[in-house]
Amino acid sequence: MSTFGDALKLARRSAGKKLRDTSTVANVSLSYMSDIESGYRNPPEPEIVAGLEAYLGVASGSLEALAAEIRKRRPTDIAQTIKGNTKLSELFFRVRDLPEEEIKKIIDQLDDEE
Repeated sequence: MSTFGDALKLARRSAGKKLRDTSTVANVSLSYMSDIESGYRNPPEPEIVAGLEAYLGVASGSLEALAAEIRKRRPTDIAQTIKGNTKLSELFFRVRDLPEEEIKKIIDQLDDEE
């Protein structure tokens, strides 16, 4: 299995569950769940992954192990991505000192545009 999204999709299909139902159980949007399975987004938080494991009937910790490995790589991936993109670097330096609530508003706005 190459990615968390691939493993999640395989587990969901093997369990005979629909993407919409799975997203509802996980309490995330359908588009977010689809993006995870497609590899466009990183795995969700551990609590959500644990709920997905239970709902899909997969061994406890199996999906979380994949998710944790991706989370460990995330800081390095982020740093390399920012370093290689001047506009992204500029954005980072402009938002890094904003209050958490302001950052959340920006993220919510970006999610709404998708």
